[in-house]
Amino acid sequence: DVAVAAADGVVTAVDTVEDPAVGPGRLHRVVTFLSAFDVHVQKTPTDGVVWITGASGFSGRYLARYIRGLPEKIELLGLGRTLGTEENFDSFHSVDIRDEAAIRKLAESHPPDRVFHLAGRMPPAPEDEMWGTNVGGTLALLHALKATAKKGLRILSVGSAAEYLPATSRLTEKHPSGGTTSYGRTKWAQTILA
Repeated sequence: DVAVAAADGVVTAVDTVEDPAVGPGRLHRVVTFLSAFDVHVQKTPTDGVVWITGASGFSGRYLARYIRGLPEKIELLGLGRTLGTEENFDSFHSVDIRDEAAIRKLAESHPPDRVFHLAGRMPPAPEDEMWGTNVGGTLALLHALKATAKKGLRILSVGSAAEYLPATSRLTEKHPSGGTTSYGRTKWAQTILA
């Protein structure tokens, strides 16, 4: 028999218990301690082609370094506005995320299995640039990738806490959203699109 855990943890006990709420008779139980820092980490090992948009940004560079350290056979493509951070990528493409035709052409030659959409603009960028990149760029990316019809494609579009409305208590994902700043509103619209 094999047991598979969905997250990293430390097995603290293996025993048998009787719990009618779970099932009849004696049941095998494996107790796992999960750190509060690991509970939201999900691992989906996969070989294949991975895109990182916003690859020349802070998060993109660190994500690329992390992916490079994985044992899977991954072709890692960076998409960004500026060159100079391509050391962790198999290829780096200077492309405007708002250019649907350019993204579609890249998707036809290197169809992705996973996309980490990190590209975005934030203050002090002018409001029209934030709307154009955060919302228009996300829409162009989604349209271009839909046109390739890659089966099993997974896309992670990264949001921001700025999407939420002011809170008097701790924020949860159920908290009202819509943003109170231009940046927050563009990130909220991006989340709605994705």
